[in-house]
Amino acid sequence: MCLYVGDAVCSAIFADPRPDVLIDAVRTPGSTVDKLSTAVRDTARRMGLPTLSLTYGVHNDYTLSGWDRLTALEREYLVHITPPGDIYTQVIRDLCKEMDLNTAGIIYDSSVIIDHKYARLLENIPTRHIMREVDGTEDDFRKKAELIHSTDVSNFFILGRAETLNEALKLVANWTYKDPEGVLSKPAEEDLKKYAAVTVFRVTTIVQPPFIVKKNTSGGEDQFEGYCIDLIDEIKKILKFEYTIYEVQDKMFGSINTTTKQWNGMIRELVDKNADIALGPISVMAERETVVDFTVPYYDLVGISILMKKPEVKSSLFKFLTVLEGNVWGCILAAYFFTRSSPIATIPHFGTAAS
Repeated sequence: MCLYVGDAVCSAIFADPRPDVLIDAVRTPGSTVDKLSTAVRDTARRMGLPTLSLTYGVHNDYTLSGWDRLTALEREYLVHITPPGDIYTQVIRDLCKEMDLNTAGIIYDSSVIIDHKYARLLENIPTRHIMREVDGTEDDFRKKAELIHSTDVSNFFILGRAETLNEALKLVANWTYKDPEGVLSKPAEEDLKKYAAVTVFRVTTIVQPPFIVKKNTSGGEDQFEGYCIDLIDEIKKILKFEYTIYEVQDKMFGSINTTTKQWNGMIRELVDKNADIALGPISVMAERETVVDFTVPYYDLVGISILMKKPEVKSSLFKFLTVLEGNVWGCILAAYFFTRSSPIATIPHFGTAAS
């Protein structure tokens, strides 16, 4: 055992007098040094030497490397203090689960040991994540942040020293626990609104009156109005987001080319991630649903309907006369007076008596 562990370690452990406590400072499990550390821990365990281990957990959140084969009696003497490297990774996991985040970008510096948690960091949580290490400079941080943002990640976690946080974040206010109201103390000229995250969606559309109507503007910028514009404006007020809108170049809804298997129109804009929303009277089709998601249809296209304003008709005592035209009423009156003035009209069975 002494040849494997090393003469210096053996001399320290088996010295007379024997040490009172052994401090294991190996932090990253699975490394070459950790193999030596495991041997030292096994030796200290057999000798009954108290050991303080600083190694991160590997198997799960509460199992330390090298201490997973203890007997029930030995576990009674094991004091587990979760190191910071396991705490902040658990915080990221809890936040992603609680806030139901779809994406997460994790930026950390050399002071953070997170390699042992990468594979299991967000296991069984539907959060797509990417991790990048920075050297602490502003240029490197901007480069890594832009790289992560290019993958459609909008939620960031910054881990590291205070210098790294100062490069990544801007202090806008201070909160003190002594203040019962929790009011932020900030400069009077500082406006927190400019630091608030505002979601901006890119919207592509196609002119299709009355759903989408293009307005004539002198400024050169495209402006639209119509039923769909009114609808998205109301949704914007509820969900608190902004949007930019543009007309698709080929002015097509979107169909697939059977030869090249490529889409065109607004569906192509969504597939290529040039737009986040396609706004307009788009028909829900099975082939389109294979590449994009549709909202619940708000309009069922069952044919063309003509809407007319109901005329306002005043009520009158002679309303019953409107069921027939004036010429018809005139003929009825003429026939009535002609019958009354005819002498033979009053003779009963005139035709039978004459015959």
